[in-house]
Amino acid sequence: LNKIKNKEYKQLGKSTINNYITNLNKLHRDIKTDIKIDNLDWLLHTETVKDYIDKLQSANTRKNYLTGIISVLHSNYDEYKNAIDYYVKLASNNIVDIKIDLKQEKGCSNEKIITMNEYNMLLNKLEKNIKYRVEYVILSMLKHYPIRNEIFNLKYIKYSDYKILDKDDRLNFNWLIAKSNKMTMVRNNYKTSNIFGAISTDIDDTDLKKLIKKYINDFGVNSGDHLFNFKPSTLQLKLATTTENVIGIRLGTSSIFKIVCNYVVQNYKDNERIDMLKYHGNIRGTSLKILIDYYIYGNTNGLSNDD
Repeated sequence: LNKIKNKEYKQLGKSTINNYITNLNKLHRDIKTDIKIDNLDWLLHTETVKDYIDKLQSANTRKNYLTGIISVLHSNYDEYKNAIDYYVKLASNNIVDIKIDLKQEKGCSNEKIITMNEYNMLLNKLEKNIKYRVEYVILSMLKHYPIRNEIFNLKYIKYSDYKILDKDDRLNFNWLIAKSNKMTMVRNNYKTSNIFGAISTDIDDTDLKKLIKKYINDFGVNSGDHLFNFKPSTLQLKLATTTENVIGIRLGTSSIFKIVCNYVVQNYKDNERIDMLKYHGNIRGTSLKILIDYYIYGNTNGLSNDD
């Protein structure tokens, strides 16, 4: 890995070598290859090896197998360079899994975080009460696109009007741009914009698009208006107060992002889990490292644990 490639080489200990041999013998036997074990070409069947390793129970066990494979292939680096790169990428993703597994052992400290099932129950309650119409739309958007507080200052605009805006107007605001059959969020001003730049996110969820369009029509939001006709600070407080009144827990954009991330951790595995976390991190403008360090916990301290 990059962070250790310049470190001085140290001889492997006897127990480490024995562990590698045991794992490689078991791997060679279980994948039932016709290639003899001392001909390392059998490790070039990377998909077969990956399928086997993916089925191993723990991230630490997968780490031990991958480390052994990478180490033995280094005996002929020039011949096996591509395979080494492949297994190093698997090992890098597996390190993320190890970090996630460690975080899963910790609770949410003093912060109360609900499950996605409970979040959906909250949405159902809000949907039935017309006085919570704004909060319902905001919380529905955050479930699919868990951005930060810039959701409170989005400006709605038709694409025909957006096209004729001058550059400064385009770059000075966060937009919800509507075409006849497409809706896109373009965010220029948010917490990490100096790192990630403008982020464009298509609203792909059909039901959510219908909900937003109905809200725009019902509330008479015109092209160029703020989507939600409140000060951002007022909306932030309104959201927290409403969720506290309905379920006894104050939710904000940060806690909602944690709910989404923990749902991914609990319901996806391996590379798919990492890809989904990256997907949500890219929408929000948060790196995978920061996401793992600050937004993943092992359990929730909310209403129940039935997610």
